[in-house]
Amino acid sequence: MSRLKRESASISISEFYENHLLNKYNYDPVYQRKSVWTDEKRAFLIDSILKNFPIPPIFLHQKIDEDTGKTSFDIVDGKQRLTALTMFIRNELAVSSELDQNDEISGLLFSEIEGNLSEYKKAFWRYRIPIELIDSDDSSLIDEIFDRLNRNGEKLNGQELRKAKYYNTPLLKLVEKIANTNPFWIKRLETATDRNRMEDHEFISELIFVIAEDKLFGSNQETIDQKYETYSVKTSEWVDRIEPQFNKATAALERLNLKYEDLRITGVSHLFGLWSFVVDQMGKNNRALPKRKINNFYKILRSDPTSNQYVLEYKKSMSSGTKEVTQRNRRRQALIDYVEN
Repeated sequence: MSRLKRESASISISEFYENHLLNKYNYDPVYQRKSVWTDEKRAFLIDSILKNFPIPPIFLHQKIDEDTGKTSFDIVDGKQRLTALTMFIRNELAVSSELDQNDEISGLLFSEIEGNLSEYKKAFWRYRIPIELIDSDDSSLIDEIFDRLNRNGEKLNGQELRKAKYYNTPLLKLVEKIANTNPFWIKRLETATDRNRMEDHEFISELIFVIAEDKLFGSNQETIDQKYETYSVKTSEWVDRIEPQFNKATAALERLNLKYEDLRITGVSHLFGLWSFVVDQMGKNNRALPKRKINNFYKILRSDPTSNQYVLEYKKSMSSGTKEVTQRNRRRQALIDYVEN
């Protein structure tokens, strides 16, 4: 193959979005992967752009119609980044609300960035996206570019390795059953995790371990590996005891009827906090969960968290290290204290 010819350039977000509205981008050329970013990853990207941090370049295959002169682009690499931009502009995605609790744009939708915050929106439209333009009619060359861009970025992750090691154990069979058939968790984890990379299976595993141990733990690959090593030897009888408890806690969580999208609590850190709270409450004489109180708790979180000490404590637990055991305990305790006081 001859040496690749490409052109490095940049385009403002306003120029990108104008082209997007003119349908100049093909987001799904045949070689694109099915992988989809979580809302947390998308929100983090938007936060980075609004604060003028650099982002990786977008690779575009430029196609020019020789009869009309019209230009279109296949997105070779960067589909998820560009999709996040369009979602944010259409108010389908908020700025990350978990990075900095004192951030003035934290948790805001695009339309809510106004008044004394309008400079952020002005800078957003002018932000320059780095791009690499490929102008070639050789389809095999485009395929090779895509392969080279992605070959080193898709090593097996922790849960994919666990599936290979524990594929025939009762534990993994239970995880897969819940992840693939439970309607509540399918819906909740559809956007909160990358299901194509089995992140939903990993998260379901953590929920099972909370029930099995009746205590919280930090979420890192080493810890989850250790727990798989411990519980993979459990028998089908153990699963038969755990599964009804899991289903009972799921049903209790579902009865809270929380509007996850409206309250912007779709992320796994919020879901884990709610789960740990529900499991705790179920262990206290099986009392009914205070649906109205929990809904009010999250409404306060999004409207005026400083007005309640327990809500503020919860928000602080989301500022950093959200998957550490200390932060997870703080989050659960904040919910418990709010309900019991």
